Amino acid sequence: MFEMQNEVRYYETDMQQIVHHSNYLRWFELVRTKYLEFIGISISDIENGGVYYVMKDAKLEYMKPVKYGEPVVLKCRLVKYNGIRLVHQYEVCVGEEIRCTGETTLVNVNKTTMLPINYKKVDETFHNIILNSVEK
Repeated sequence: MFEMQNEVRYYETDMQQIVHHSNYLRWFELVRTKYLEFIGISISDIENGGVYYVMKDAKLEYMKPVKYGEPVVLKCRLVKYNGIRLVHQYEVCVGEEIRCTGETTLVNVNKTTMLPINYKKVDETFHNIILNSVEK
């Protein structure tokens, strides 16, 4: 599972200095993007190849709030990939304590038609990098 450090910014919190629920999806996108860079692919590479990653589904489960000033570790792993759909799982942790978990499903779509496309037909090298990154 890929991990990165993150800090809670004051603007991400409410009046009680608790991270607003909408920011967890932003954090998921942040760690997912960094994960892709870690395996050798950037979002720019994907988009320059004529493909968008489009969010199909997002699920979150909150266990305990994250507060301003707490050091956060964002974790991400790719658990399914078939050339069209990518399923990532996430954990938001403070220390060893999991505060939130989640899962997203993304779909590769053609930038012009906005229809699903198998990434293997676009870039077989990147397709194989992603395929080999699936955690079983």
